[in-house]
Amino acid sequence: FESKVLHLPGDRVFILDPDGSANIYDAEGWVLWSSTLLYKDICPTDIAIYNDSLWACFKEYNSLVRFNINTMHEELRIGGGENSPFSRPVQISSCEDGLIICNEGSNTIIKLNTTDYSIKTLYDFRENVKGYLKVGDKEFAALKSGLYFVF
Repeated sequence: FESKVLHLPGDRVFILDPDGSANIYDAEGWVLWSSTLLYKDICPTDIAIYNDSLWACFKEYNSLVRFNINTMHEELRIGGGENSPFSRPVQISSCEDGLIICNEGSNTIIKLNTTDYSIKTLYDFRENVKGYLKVGDKEFAALKSGLYFVF
């Protein structure tokens, strides 16, 4: 994948490179923090900001990890193991009341409620899910065979 870039509160920018190296820059371009963002030596598949926390999905471990945005330390891990609600998560994005996760392994798009950590399946497809995007009231799903408008 290419480098991932997120706008953080306080006019900061977070950049994650494919090798897991990560930097936080201030508005003038000065490095405020530099390290790696890895879980068990693996770089995240995707990252998102929700409620002043950085969330990362790791498809190799069927898990999500929440990092404290100020310390960049791991705060919470969800999933992993045989009973994980995630199956090769490839994309994570924030929405008004939680996180949307695309699962390549189960061909599903699910929503994680970050208040009670309940999970709801939004869409179930017959092929691999690669991504999801909501613009206004329109939703799109990127599947193995192409990009689709979701009704």
